Amino acid sequence: LLELPDLLVVVALALIVNWRVSLESMIPIVLCWFGLRFETMRADSSARLLNEQAERGLQRLAEGLRKTRIVNGFGMEKLESEQFESNLGQYRQRCIQLQRQREMRVWLYRLIMLFAILVPGFLLVRHVLPPGGLHPATVGIIISALVIMFRSLLVLQETSALAADSAMRIEEIGAYIDRVPLVGQVAGAGFMEPMSRSLQFNQVVYQTPQTPRLIQQLDLRIAFGERVALVSMNPAAAFSLAAMVPRFIDPENGQVLIDGRDVRLATLESLRAEAVFVGGSDPVFNATVLENITCGHGDITKQQVIDACKVVHADRFIRALPRGYETELGEHGAVTLDSGQIFRLSLARALARKPALLIIEEPRVALDAETKAMLDDAYPRLSEDCTVLFLPWRLSTVKRCDRVVLIHDGKVVADGPHEVLVRSNDLYRHWEYTHFNDFREPVETATSVQQGLSS
Repeated sequence: LLELPDLLVVVALALIVNWRVSLESMIPIVLCWFGLRFETMRADSSARLLNEQAERGLQRLAEGLRKTRIVNGFGMEKLESEQFESNLGQYRQRCIQLQRQREMRVWLYRLIMLFAILVPGFLLVRHVLPPGGLHPATVGIIISALVIMFRSLLVLQETSALAADSAMRIEEIGAYIDRVPLVGQVAGAGFMEPMSRSLQFNQVVYQTPQTPRLIQQLDLRIAFGERVALVSMNPAAAFSLAAMVPRFIDPENGQVLIDGRDVRLATLESLRAEAVFVGGSDPVFNATVLENITCGHGDITKQQVIDACKVVHADRFIRALPRGYETELGEHGAVTLDSGQIFRLSLARALARKPALLIIEEPRVALDAETKAMLDDAYPRLSEDCTVLFLPWRLSTVKRCDRVVLIHDGKVVADGPHEVLVRSNDLYRHWEYTHFNDFREPVETATSVQQGLSS
């Protein structure tokens, strides 16, 4: 394309040759250019709006994918699948609208360009055909000027990049949906009775590409009713061991036994109803407070929810919300909860199911003094008629446990009350110092195992 000075020279030459015919031919092109410019601005504005709606849809989809472990753990697959399909359908509809708008825009551009060619062509023909019409050289100069002018003014803003990006994201979501799950229910699996005697890990082996010796032939027995803190020099080891109980992952070798029965022989629904995992960073759902706790289970009454919330000191702040237990949370909610409040909702969600085995991962973020005091008061009541495994991030929680189990190099290297271990075990003292002294380095807040289970 020519630069602006060159374009001006060509246009001036055409005007000098025959200003009347040149103006008649150039005016339709200028009008078409303004039409294209207006349509481009309108289409871009509409595309931005649709793109923002699509981005919000993607955020809802991503938020749903991050809740996979909670969905599996609380048997919400059907409810969340319907919500996911609804969000995915809305996202696809936005992408279809973008594609249709792009196609309409292309046809409109073609019509405008056709008009920009035919009208000047007709005007030129009208001046050439009559006897004594324009000289061929004059026509050639005018046509050359029109072509150069048309090509210089034609600026088309396509949305193909946006459409390609949308298609790529749909493929990524489809690949996620079609992924092979980490665990599956074996044929002939039976109902898992509530734990009444013990939880055992027999010669358990587990590793990842990043941590090849995460758990190596580990043996551990936990009696019913005990409060046990699982800790490790690498936080992923304790987390992985706890995640084996509700079968978010399976050991590569060895067995996890509840009352002498391999958890792999139980149905996932019955196992996860009795072995409930509470994550320290579990999000809330786009639903009411009540629905966040019941998770769509109609057998859990509102009174049971209120009772569970009272145990974990969540009832007071819930009633202070604009609509109490009917307050909407999540993306479309009118309120924002802090990490301590969200964690107490997660505890209430688990407690409402009255599990025999409760696994609690404490939040890694700093909690205020009031929340800490509430948790210290709630934990003993949570432990009544229940076995509790803690993945602790507060020293007060460690001290209140009956036993502390320290895992290092894939094996149990310390097992006993905190007061005993801190005096008798050098490695345990080192673990306590690195995690709870005032000058400690920040602990890595995510591992490959935890990221995999949270996604």
